[in-house]
Amino acid sequence: MRLTALLVLLVLPFATPAEAQISPVDVLPGSPERHAATDAPNRFIEIDGRRIAYRSIGAGRPLILCIRFRGNMDSWDPAFLDALASNGFRVITFDYTGLGLSTGEPTYNPIEMTKDPRDLIAALNLEDVVLGGWSLGGLVAQSTLALS
Repeated sequence: MRLTALLVLLVLPFATPAEAQISPVDVLPGSPERHAATDAPNRFIEIDGRRIAYRSIGAGRPLILCIRFRGNMDSWDPAFLDALASNGFRVITFDYTGLGLSTGEPTYNPIEMTKDPRDLIAALNLEDVVLGGWSLGGLVAQSTLALS
C-alpha cells in the first residue's frame, strides 16, 4: 500500500457551500439539487468475513474520506464531495465495519478502525492514495498513514 499524502478536514459548522465557494459538479439537468455523490451506487467488498460498503465518484487520484464518530457515507455534504471530484480526485466514501451498510463488529478504537481504509485500498488496488478525515475520521486517517 502506498500512501503519499494526508488531508485532515476541519469542517466549520457555520460555513455553507456558498460561503466556501463550493459548486457541485455533475448536477443532473433540470434538478439542481441532485449531485453525483448522491446518485453514486452503493458498492461492497467482502473481506475477512465482513462486508464494507463504499461509494466512488470522479476520476483521478484516489481520495478516501474517513467519516466522523458514528457517521456513515450519507453524512458527507454531496456538494463538498462533488467539488472534490471536480478537482481531479476519485472520491471514495465508506461505512466502517458494523456501521451503516457495512457488516461486522463495530469498534471506535482509531487504531482498529484503520483496518477498513487499508482493506479498501488493497481490495480496490489503489495506489498513490490521499486519505482525508473528519473528526474521529481524521484520527483514523492519521493512524492509517502512521501504520503504513
